[in-house]
Amino acid sequence: MKTPIHLCPSLRRLYFAAALAGASLLTGCATSQPTRTGFLSDHDSLQPVAEADGLRAVKLAPWSAGRPITVAPLVWSAAPDDSAALSPEERSRLLALAGEEFAREPTLRSAEASTGAPLELRAAITRVKTSSAAANVVSTLAVFAPLDNGGVCIEWQLVDPADGRAVARGVSAQRGTPLKFASSFRKTGHAERGFRLIAAQLKAYLGVPPPV
Repeated sequence: MKTPIHLCPSLRRLYFAAALAGASLLTGCATSQPTRTGFLSDHDSLQPVAEADGLRAVKLAPWSAGRPITVAPLVWSAAPDDSAALSPEERSRLLALAGEEFAREPTLRSAEASTGAPLELRAAITRVKTSSAAANVVSTLAVFAPLDNGGVCIEWQLVDPADGRAVARGVSAQRGTPLKFASSFRKTGHAERGFRLIAAQLKAYLGVPPPV
């Protein structure tokens, strides 16, 4: 008969921390992967954008550097498993929050400085990974860090309304980290922070048209 192995409290704590960290890593990697839904007609042409973590995009046609960009109302296009974690009211709130962040950033130029009719940014929320406040309380007490990190993925395209042609398209994925402590204790805290990061990325990326 084998003698049971009894771990001291410090080793039990270490094993528990390793298990939680491994689960968090696997979940985080899945969250940060770009989605492939029917919102975009083509994903194969998308390429990672340097110095823009989580952004894969392509510019398809040139546009004037002075041309303004407006933001269409975002739509919900997440998979059923992601959608089930959120109520219709929560999904509507996230769409509104994302729209506010996007409208704050991509509209880069005033009407007086604009050249040509506005381009339209059309986007869809295609994944939301929620965080569990209860799980993060447990992990914080155990290993001093919230490990159930959420995230968000958005697919988007910049369209010329005159002919409906996309001049740029992309997928932006952001995941939370334990370093963003406050966001970990709200169900959609990391997703909401992701909206701000994605909007800032789009401002930088779409603010530089491709050469003619």
